[in-house]
Amino acid sequence: IDQLALQLVTFDFENGEMQMRPSPYRSKRERRGTVSVDLKERRGRLVVSEAMLGSKRIDVILDTGSSITIGNAALARRLGAQELTAFLDLQMLTVTGDLVQIRYGEMKDVRIGSMKFNTLPVAFAEAEPFERLGFSNRPAIILGMDVLRSFGTMTIDFRRREARFTAREGDALQPRDYWGIGSVTRQGTPRGRLGGS
Repeated sequence: IDQLALQLVTFDFENGEMQMRPSPYRSKRERRGTVSVDLKERRGRLVVSEAMLGSKRIDVILDTGSSITIGNAALARRLGAQELTAFLDLQMLTVTGDLVQIRYGEMKDVRIGSMKFNTLPVAFAEAEPFERLGFSNRPAIILGMDVLRSFGTMTIDFRRREARFTAREGDALQPRDYWGIGSVTRQGTPRGRLGGS
């Protein structure tokens, strides 16, 4: 984060591009369909400062290096049957080449800043990165590409500690409405809306 302290990084998921440039001193007016979310730094990671699962506060770590959204054991213990559904037992290939068992399903009623998701995909695995990252004691998720790519762009302004999410072209209110892992594709999730209550 220190090396990016004055940078603005844009991930253009629609066109498969990434741009890095100095963060402007004045913020530009954002196009319609853009939502800003405040970030804070914890243990060298940028964490969304306002995120809720129902009425429970959770930590959300943004990670474009993770292909799926992963929840920690503290989150799994806190989830009730009403908030977690539709599990699939799958295997995931890690960066070290190991196959790990994961349980992949949906969380309900997740709010990240002013973005509300009726359903959001999440995986739970025994070999989880949260302890190494220092996020094992509080409910947390690593928001992976299965959710992030549903947006048109994500811009992280490191100087302002802010992330901006823009809807895909022609979709002013909500993210793309499917997610998948391997050969499994689920229609209709993540579902939600940008902004509003």
